Amino acid sequence: SELEVVKRREREETGKNREGMEAEKGEEKAAQKQESVAKEAEVRERLKALEAAEAAAEQQSVELKNLETRLGASTQREQQQAVKLDRVIAELKASTAKASENQQRHSAEVERLKAQLGTCEAASLKKEQESSAQLEMVVMQLESLERLQSAEVEKVCSESVSYTHLRAHETPEHLVCRLLLEKKKKNKTYKLSNC
Repeated sequence: SELEVVKRREREETGKNREGMEAEKGEEKAAQKQESVAKEAEVRERLKALEAAEAAAEQQSVELKNLETRLGASTQREQQQAVKLDRVIAELKASTAKASENQQRHSAEVERLKAQLGTCEAASLKKEQESSAQLEMVVMQLESLERLQSAEVEKVCSESVSYTHLRAHETPEHLVCRLLLEKKKKNKTYKLSNC
């Protein structure tokens, strides 16, 4: 019976040892499981962080490409504007040169017209002076003809000659003088009658 008691105790101790070992194994398994779960969670978090970083990097790459495209378009627009500005400056210079040339040509034309006007005025003045001189000569000739005619009339009147005889020997100059005298007499009589 003592042997049985000892065996039973050994069995109990062995059972206890087994239970303790199993409990320790269970605890180790649980700890390993928790550790593996934590590692998996950490790995998942790292994967999420990497995915987020990749997405951010891809977004930044897209933004960088957009910025490069905008910069290229802006540079192209600036180049086009520079070309347009150069063309406008060239056109402005050409227009200024043409305006200056036109102004010089107009100035020369004005000076030429002024000189021509001065020449015309001088010629007109000379012609006017010549006309005045010719008119004075005509007046003097008329006055001399009138004096001659008056002398001839007085001579004719002093001599008793018939009118028919006078008309028969009348020259064209005498005719002019006679007509002028008749006109003068008519004017005198008209003025006297008006007074």
